[in-house]
Amino acid sequence: MCRLELIATERPTPRHWLLAVSPETWLLQTSRIELMSKVLSAVAWPYANGPRHIGHVAGFGVPSDVFSRYMRMAGHDVLMVSGTDEHGTPILVQADKEGVTPRALADRFNRVIAEDLVGLGLAYDLFTRTTTPNHYSVSQELFRGNHANGYMIEQTQLVAISPSTGRTLPDRYIEGTCPICGYGEARGDQCDNCGNQMDPAELIEPRSKINGETPRFEETAHFFLDLPALAGALAEWLDGREATGLWRPNVIKFSKNILDEVRPRPMTRDIDWGIPVPLPGWEDNPNKKLYVWFDAVIGYLSASIEWARRTGDPEAWRRWWNDADAVSYYFQGKDNITFHSQIWPAELLGYAGRGDRGGEPGAAYGVLNLPTEVVASEFMTMEGRQFSTSRGHVIYVRDVLERYGPDPLRYFICAAGPENQDSDFTWAEFVQRNNSELVAGWGNLVNRTASMIHKRFGEIPAAGPLEPIDEELLAAIRGGFDTVGGHIERQRFKAGISEVMRLVGLANGYVSATEPFKLKADDQRERLGTVLHVLAQAVSDLNTMTAPFLPHGANRIHQIMGGTGEFVPMPELREVDDLDGGPGYPVIMGDYGNTPRWESRPVVPARPSGRRPRSSRSSTRASSTTRSPGCAGTAEPVTGGGTSGAGKAARGIPPAPDPLPIDVVDNHLHLDIARHGEERGDVGETIAAAAAVGVPRMVQIGCDLPGARLTIGMIEEYAALLGGVALHPNEIARFPSAAALADGLAEIERLAAHPRVRVVGETGLDYFRTGPEGQPAQQDAFRWHIDLAKRLGKTLQIHDRDAHDDVLRILDEEGAPERTVLHCFSGDVGMAQRAVERGLYLSFAGTVTFSSAKGLRDALSVVPLDRVLVETDAPYLTPHPWRGAANAPYLIPVTVRAMAHVLGVAVPTLCQAIAANSERLYGPW
Repeated sequence: MCRLELIATERPTPRHWLLAVSPETWLLQTSRIELMSKVLSAVAWPYANGPRHIGHVAGFGVPSDVFSRYMRMAGHDVLMVSGTDEHGTPILVQADKEGVTPRALADRFNRVIAEDLVGLGLAYDLFTRTTTPNHYSVSQELFRGNHANGYMIEQTQLVAISPSTGRTLPDRYIEGTCPICGYGEARGDQCDNCGNQMDPAELIEPRSKINGETPRFEETAHFFLDLPALAGALAEWLDGREATGLWRPNVIKFSKNILDEVRPRPMTRDIDWGIPVPLPGWEDNPNKKLYVWFDAVIGYLSASIEWARRTGDPEAWRRWWNDADAVSYYFQGKDNITFHSQIWPAELLGYAGRGDRGGEPGAAYGVLNLPTEVVASEFMTMEGRQFSTSRGHVIYVRDVLERYGPDPLRYFICAAGPENQDSDFTWAEFVQRNNSELVAGWGNLVNRTASMIHKRFGEIPAAGPLEPIDEELLAAIRGGFDTVGGHIERQRFKAGISEVMRLVGLANGYVSATEPFKLKADDQRERLGTVLHVLAQAVSDLNTMTAPFLPHGANRIHQIMGGTGEFVPMPELREVDDLDGGPGYPVIMGDYGNTPRWESRPVVPARPSGRRPRSSRSSTRASSTTRSPGCAGTAEPVTGGGTSGAGKAARGIPPAPDPLPIDVVDNHLHLDIARHGEERGDVGETIAAAAAVGVPRMVQIGCDLPGARLTIGMIEEYAALLGGVALHPNEIARFPSAAALADGLAEIERLAAHPRVRVVGETGLDYFRTGPEGQPAQQDAFRWHIDLAKRLGKTLQIHDRDAHDDVLRILDEEGAPERTVLHCFSGDVGMAQRAVERGLYLSFAGTVTFSSAKGLRDALSVVPLDRVLVETDAPYLTPHPWRGAANAPYLIPVTVRAMAHVLGVAVPTLCQAIAANSERLYGPW
């Protein structure tokens, strides 16, 4: 009856759980996972001696966020806390190297790390730091409580001293051979090979990791956490955890093994940077501080208390820490298991008086909950080697975010991260998984669905009678909520995202089976509406399932499908005052009250779909991921025939083409210029329309002084844009005097120095409108721009009209910059070959689709893929069959497909080449 009652009143338990555990264990799991309401998500504290790399966030960051976001969606009250760990010798060592104070170093990297974690989308309720008075107070209270109960005992020990500096060397900064297993790189606090606790004096041939010298050892007094007196309570707790069957096998096994030869562990250090020891005779000693690992794990509690204080309910933290029904999950890498399954539980047990010595719970905090589960990931390596900041073998989180956005990294960590065993990051697998799985599967489904709905109905249509194939897809996807949710609850993120992608595959198979693109007859319209309604429902449900894994993408897809605002709330970086009078600092917080529920929501017929809202800086950057080179797709033939410009302009705005399978860059356009007397229109809408068809980034060119000034404003407002500034060759003759021209060029130079201006251009020569008398001035200005591009290290974009020979001659004489582009190439085969021989890039526009442009297509056919680019030159050069209408970057797919046909390659292959070439020219967006 109990089992049936639980299933009837709560969300159904996934069937595979019932088959995997005994009835007794199943009831325990159900009571914990199904009925809990308060969930503490305790996330490892990144160390603030430098920026964090992707191996770090693979262990603590992304897994904890996926879990926390899901638990909120499942209706639980989640408190996700962490911060930067800012004490200890590594901070001192790095500060000494840089000639700054430890606090200044910690301030800098606290901000860097917090910004990176916000960029990654980690939804902390509070991300703070360990150098706050609040944290000092909580840590000292835990120490006093353990000391009062007899679990913090004073002993002497041999400490390592640097002969050259006289400073104490912390255990972690001493290496040697382990006396137990013979491992040659054991640390002074533990051996990572056999897991045994170490004392530096026990190491064979100890040496300093700082300078390699052999330390001397001196005896000094310290306080030790009496682990032997707490071992019985620890063992009882771990036995209970093992009986649940919930812990990862490697974690529970390691945790129990380290209890075999447990001994007192020092919790104070000879160091002048840290939290004072709160006892008479110790607290005023400038060289005695609490061990960094003693106070770092207390951060979970102190951050919870700070969060409560900041929300105006100072006692709110107790609902997660004193309520025996609350549960807690601790996320970190496997090298920190010791501190979370032994040291931190021992501190909690000692504070509660639950060891062999007895005692009373501390008056301030009472009995505090022990961890429900320690969720430790294995290690991630890079190209077969360990990450090493000192050796430069590292990929920083910020670099990945700036170049690729957060979702590709989050997807890789979820799909191929070190969940249960060590994993290896390679660029090849990173690109392959993102392109061939995430984008070719999920992105393709979303794009096809939104595009077909927008093109055929303009809104999500109502469903007619459902056929069995429709009902089967909808039922399979609805079942995913239980299956995927069950995996995430058990921290099986690989299995969870794998199941989501399996369902995506079913939906793509449904498209292939129903062929909605062939349902064009009037008597097929009801069936078409039903199929597209089913697809919209599938995309909506799958977007809910992907939201914990890929929150940025979930928000974009919500908007693509007609939603407004954020689908899932995102974290914010907030500047706050210290609660106890210390200096202010940044924190990560968020309002997650509008988190959607983990359930299917019926899509609403007649809701607009297929168009994105005005892009924001963050969403535009995040949309810059490359798409799949493995997507199905073939090049389409160039359409023949021609129509007068006036006739085509009269047809109105060209419709959106089918999206490209891989994102490309519009390498040259003029959003500052209007056509046909129209307003320029909303730049954000232009960007959003282009992003919806696979053109999320573009290079905005200002080629006169007003246009250059407007360009600076646009690239500062819109992350999708990089800029180019120059004086167009036809502008040169418009200056009334040499002095005025010199002033104009000086302003161009100032604007070109802007960091988001990556192009000097368009410059060059235009003899079409200039007679012999005007050519020398153009040539002089062209030479000046070439020199400017080289001095600033920018890409050069060249306008060449009827001046091929002089353009190449001047480039040869001046020495072309390494990155030089012939924009809107207009030459013949011979000119193309000469340009390629010089290592120039050739960019093609809509003119390549004109029926009269056979010579241009012949020229394109000889350009290698590593030198080809695409552009609109918008608002000019609209591709056939809309020649004469105002051009826009959303029409790039028409030109790309025509180019692929000429080059004899598949569209994805050409897109991939254009994307790679653009990245070489302009760097990260």
